Amino acid sequence: AIPEMSFSKHSLKETTYDKDIMEELGINEQSGKLMTREEILHTIADLTGKQPKGESGTLLTNGYATIIGYMKCDDGVVRAVFVRWDSDFREWRCFCSDLDGWDGGYKVLSRN
Repeated sequence: AIPEMSFSKHSLKETTYDKDIMEELGINEQSGKLMTREEILHTIADLTGKQPKGESGTLLTNGYATIIGYMKCDDGVVRAVFVRWDSDFREWRCFCSDLDGWDGGYKVLSRN
């Protein structure tokens, strides 16, 4: 059982790099703020389940990504996990990416 999590939402105003987002939010391997695979999957299922048809809500539905969190993958590399509403196929898409940069307009969730 995974306890219910609450999140704060942060909108990126300009291009921002994962390393800067993580530093601002205090996310690193020692802080305990990296999410587990189970927490990531639970969060994605919960949030997309509240917006199954791309309705307004916590997640962006305008083509921009919502960064769900950061996790250490099986290969030991920390990656960003994000979702994006695909309006062409009317479905949520989930991605895990190497740390990089994000354009202004994207949203980041951080656990409270």
